[in-house]
This record gives sequence, structure tokens and C-alpha cells, in this order.
Amino acid sequence: MKVIFVGGVHGVGKTTACENAQRLYKFDLYSASKLLQEAPEYKTLLEHKSSNFFQKCQDIIVENFLNKTKATKSDVVIIDGHFSLFDSELRIISIDSHIFEILRVDHFICLYDDINEIEQRLQTRNIKLMSPQNIIDLQMSEIGNAKDVANKLARPLSMISAADIESFHRIIEKYVA
Repeated sequence: MKVIFVGGVHGVGKTTACENAQRLYKFDLYSASKLLQEAPEYKTLLEHKSSNFFQKCQDIIVENFLNKTKATKSDVVIIDGHFSLFDSELRIISIDSHIFEILRVDHFICLYDDINEIEQRLQTRNIKLMSPQNIIDLQMSEIGNAKDVANKLARPLSMISAADIESFHRIIEKYVA
């Protein structure tokens, strides 16, 4: 089984790109946020945020992903998530490379887009948490951490503009063909 991780800021188009590709190609698709939200302990975790909140969230995502993919018959699995996130005080937290190593990621894709486009998508979803500067800072961190993680794990990284869906599909096609 090959694992492709698709990362990028909120509103960049990860889920849309992955779902559109899934309609064309056969693969299992998981969202890191859905894997987290499905966990019985998620609600309690949110209510009682501790200093290791982000680590607990990552542990839940990893555990649920590994459990769900144990029985998969799919040759390719895609998980969409983040290389970096904001904490509750809008400090950027980079996801450690060991998380991606445990997920057994074979290929990283980092989607990026124009800040105005991302801001418009976030507004349609009623997400007002991020200012344009927050989006810029987070996107730069996502890109930087994607490069660091891919380099550290010696895995390929494809940097793709959200508008370049053809390049996204070409990468997926290489794995599902």
C-alpha cells in the first residue's frame, strides 16, 4: 500500500482536490480532521485542553489511520491534513516528521494558493479566525515544514498550486496506474 499525504492551509482546496481525484481513480481517502473527530475521546480532549493537546490529537489521528488502513484492499491511500497548525493563541505548531514516518507516507503533496483565494474560500465556510497575515504565515510554515519533513524522511515532495489540478492528478495517476 502506498500512502500519499496532501497538506496545505485551511481553505487551500485539499479536500476538493482529493475528492475530485477519488472520483477518477480508485483509492481510499482519509481526512486527518475527520479521523480526529471520529475518536470517542475527541470531545473530552477539546473540553480539557492540556499542554500536550496537539500531541494527543496527532496520536489519535495516527491510531485511527493505522486501524482503518489495516484492512484496506486499496493499493493507494491518501490522507489530507496539515504540515503546520495554529494553536489556540495563533502560534504556529509544526507537525513533527515522526508522525509522517509512522503514517508510512511515500509521497508528500503540499498545495498552496493565492492568499485572496484562500481567504474567499474561508469566508464561504464562515471561518473568520485567520487574517490575511495569519494565512500568509501559516502557508509559509506549511511549505517550510513540508520541505523539512520530506527531506528528513527522504521522500518525494510535490509543491502544487491549487489551480494546477492537472499536476495533482498526474501524481495520483503514477501511484494508481
